[in-house]
Amino acid sequence: MIRNHTTYSIRRAFGKPRDFILKAHEQGYTHFVITDYANDHAFPYFRSELDYLNSHGHNIDLKFIYGVEFFVTQDMLSKGRPNFEDINNGNDSVILIAKNNEGYVQLLKILSDANLPEHYFVRPRIDFDYISELDGENLVCILPYDFSTISKLLLSDEEQKAKQLLRLFKGVFQDDLYFEITSNVSGVNKLINKKLLEFASKNNIKCVASSNTHYPNPEDKKIHDVVLAIGEKKTFAENDLYSLGSSDNYLKNRDELLNGLIENGIDEELSISLMKNIDEIFQKTTFDLEIAPMSLPSTDVILPDKYKGNEVGYFEYLIEKGWQELIIPRIGSGEWDEIKSEDVHIYEERRKYEFDMIKNMFTMKDPNHPMKNGFIPYFLMVSDYTKWAKGIDRRIMHDAPIIEVGPARGSVSGSLIGYLTRMSTIDPIPWNLTFERFINPERISWPDVDLDFDPDVAWLVERYLIETYG
Repeated sequence: MIRNHTTYSIRRAFGKPRDFILKAHEQGYTHFVITDYANDHAFPYFRSELDYLNSHGHNIDLKFIYGVEFFVTQDMLSKGRPNFEDINNGNDSVILIAKNNEGYVQLLKILSDANLPEHYFVRPRIDFDYISELDGENLVCILPYDFSTISKLLLSDEEQKAKQLLRLFKGVFQDDLYFEITSNVSGVNKLINKKLLEFASKNNIKCVASSNTHYPNPEDKKIHDVVLAIGEKKTFAENDLYSLGSSDNYLKNRDELLNGLIENGIDEELSISLMKNIDEIFQKTTFDLEIAPMSLPSTDVILPDKYKGNEVGYFEYLIEKGWQELIIPRIGSGEWDEIKSEDVHIYEERRKYEFDMIKNMFTMKDPNHPMKNGFIPYFLMVSDYTKWAKGIDRRIMHDAPIIEVGPARGSVSGSLIGYLTRMSTIDPIPWNLTFERFINPERISWPDVDLDFDPDVAWLVERYLIETYG
């Protein structure tokens, strides 16, 4: 299938990457195209989910093809409310698919541009002037049957305007331009297919068979209807609830795709020809996303000379320093945050437990794991730039203003060592906050420290990171 939307098409589609992988495998597919609306969030999850499934007894050979369905408006600098009586009201779209690594990088650049504040209005947007400036050599362009401006012009019998706009797309994408012909069955879709095929024939443009997939299985339609209702903030009783215009937007197999095309008024021979163009697009794509293991910059740049090459020793030093400054003065102090003498052992045990977990997270299950020091480099880096922002022990950029930093949100507030190394301002012990929500040996994943910086000067933290780590 050439046009697939997942749960990452927020409030428009339903189904996680794993659901689609299993369904595509069940349907006998060797390729799967990801074309979520205006984002690439699903890309890494498809790769990691496939690796997970194959490592747990599945034998799935599936190549992913990476694309995005971009929203197109007449003028992406315009912030006025769209006029929904216009042919193009900002809800039109174009599908761009990466042919190779250069095309993938270009997709990411277009996404970034579409999300710029001056272009974003209701949704990320590009416009026809932007498309005209693209280098189409590394991209495949598919004009959707339902949301392309050309389709809407043809339905309005404005063929000359459609022809004028087609020249723009043809000039950019040349032989990599296709019209989508849908197998999603409805009376309107039958008419759209007819007009697109006639127009394509007159103008020597290729067409490709497709199904506008928004959920994996036929039985998922009811859930998908709920998703749409939530997105529209409407109830099922309201008759103007947004709809895809058909009831078969699941991941079809090839027989179902063929039958849908025929039911939409296309003869079998032409339908088979349109399906062959799916494989033609597959053959044009060579890019494969590789998920590299997580790596961090060297911490040597922030280690004092005394600790060069000794991350563990420096981490222990920072913890002890925090202990002396934040714990010792509170023991028997009589203040509101007093630590009673008989409770000190709780802190000591927690400190040791957290340190062992942070240091040995990887090697406890794999003694040969290359990250011998576990999460210590990560803790050192986060602690370093947090303290720099607060003006503590600055090594460089001494004249920068002190930056307001939040207390640290989320699970890091359950870490005593996070508190001792100044990443968090919350002592978890009095509040009975658990460390395992932050780091858990049963779920080996990188910890997530949510920090808030004064937005007016947060750019200085970014500059500090660049100056320090490159």
